[in-house]
Amino acid sequence: MFTRIPCSEAQRKEWIEAGRGGETVQQALLKKEFADAGWQAERLLDSMDQSPDFYFHVIQQIKMSKWSTGRVVCLGDAAFAPSPLTGMGTSLAVMAAYVLAGELSKISYNDSPTNALEAYERTFRPFVEKTQEIPSWVPDIAHPETAWKRSILNVGLRALSQLAKIRWIVQRFEKDHGNEDFPLPQYASFDESGRDMSSGFLEVYGEKLVDEKSSA
Repeated sequence: MFTRIPCSEAQRKEWIEAGRGGETVQQALLKKEFADAGWQAERLLDSMDQSPDFYFHVIQQIKMSKWSTGRVVCLGDAAFAPSPLTGMGTSLAVMAAYVLAGELSKISYNDSPTNALEAYERTFRPFVEKTQEIPSWVPDIAHPETAWKRSILNVGLRALSQLAKIRWIVQRFEKDHGNEDFPLPQYASFDESGRDMSSGFLEVYGEKLVDEKSSA
């Protein structure tokens, strides 16, 4: 895998344009940028043409001013891709689907869904915007430009790996991190549906048990 942090505006535009181009353009850019990287770079670059699953992706975020218009609504990466740097893409999509379904469940049959779509965005947007906040030093810190910066990074990673072995430090981090979770709203219709499904399951399962005992 190759990763690259643009060092100038021209370089940033070049990578964005390559992301919109085809494999030929993308592979040519990689060969140019990593030609003198050394180690296994030459072997990897020479193998790109034969790779059955070549993948090139520019790390970006999607920030829409509004998630819906009329009856059309976006969620997940289409509305608020947080970038792989957050590790929250799938979580945001699943939680957004839950909130959207919950708000839609609150409207009556003849009501317009517009109010529900706006409520969905009003409820979930603050958490999305908080999740999309990435420290200015990320991911630059993982791409040191000089040898001494690489040495500092390696020492830091080695120290973190040792700290991760100390259980109380890990537990403290997990406790603090848990406070950032999004508290899912409760929707009455979901509770009713859950009770109906549970009672139906128990009824069917109970009948099955009776039949099995009778046949025995």
